[in-house]
Amino acid sequence: MKGDIIYLLSDDGPVEMRASLFDSEDDLQNLVARYPSLLGGAQMTPGDPRRWLLVQREMGVPIQAGGSDNFSADHLFVDHEAVPTVVEVKRSTDTRIRREVVGQMLDYAANGVRYWPVERLRMMFQEQCARDGRKPLEYLREVVDPSVSPDDFWGRVGENLEIGRIRMIFVADVVPPELQRIVEFLNEGMTRAQVYAVEIPQFRANDGRRSVVPRLIGATAWATSRPGRDRDQPTLEETLADAPEHVRTINDMLSAWAQGHDLECRKTRTATIVSAAGRDIVWFAPKDGLLWLYLNHLREAGRSEVADQLLAEFQALVPAKRLTKVQPGLPTEVLAGCWPEATSLLDRYLAATCSAVGGT
Repeated sequence: MKGDIIYLLSDDGPVEMRASLFDSEDDLQNLVARYPSLLGGAQMTPGDPRRWLLVQREMGVPIQAGGSDNFSADHLFVDHEAVPTVVEVKRSTDTRIRREVVGQMLDYAANGVRYWPVERLRMMFQEQCARDGRKPLEYLREVVDPSVSPDDFWGRVGENLEIGRIRMIFVADVVPPELQRIVEFLNEGMTRAQVYAVEIPQFRANDGRRSVVPRLIGATAWATSRPGRDRDQPTLEETLADAPEHVRTINDMLSAWAQGHDLECRKTRTATIVSAAGRDIVWFAPKDGLLWLYLNHLREAGRSEVADQLLAEFQALVPAKRLTKVQPGLPTEVLAGCWPEATSLLDRYLAATCSAVGGT
């Protein structure tokens, strides 16, 4: 990079712009957050360039369901096809860019797909929009096809997390050869996940003007065209067939409970989801062994006291498991043994939530 020159053409002649390091890592992070098109979306899929929504800067990553955050990814984006995209930014002067950053990124992705409830991501997106002075729905409409409803879009995000469909992008002003080889190796070897690096060198003119020239790394011909790139993970039926008895029991009981209350109970490829008044209220993914509740519907409606009371009663059913305030995950192994008590609580949760979201 040192000594590289590009020329900006103008009516007064070419303006010399010399390669220059970013002033700080935060400078490069801010640039990516403001202009996600720099992530090489047009180079990934030239016929349909990736477009991204910024979900959160410094996105926390837990290492267990309902646990506190143990890591923090520089950025979490979601593209217009609802694929979560984790971005880690490093300057070339940071020695961690050679190998350590790869381990960090794999930690973020492996734990994020398993322990990020989609409702948390949706809430983080709304909070980030508030900080940036954006209206969430308008921002969503700028990126996502207007025919796709917000609930459907975030539902797709949740499904992509379930099956491990995620994208990892390393960003640096200079990508060292060691990192390039690792990225290409990972991208060629993975099925659902994608791994890229984006090199964003900076050039400055004497008058202070800046220019950047992004270059995508990792989109080898083999990685982008080989058969099986999007090979499916086990379906809901396949997972249930191999699941312990208590998991199958809860799935059957949940379906019967939904039918008894005339609720929509839909089966995605990997989960059973119960909805009321057009909003998801219970999410059951058998591979996790957890039944997820959406207490944030109550909190968003200004009914935090009701949410806290229900949370305390659900917590009493599963004392060995620490439940989170926004989207608690109830272990099915325990629920199967106390389903009558659980259904009584679910009935009250349903009544309160339907009232909060405008249902009957």
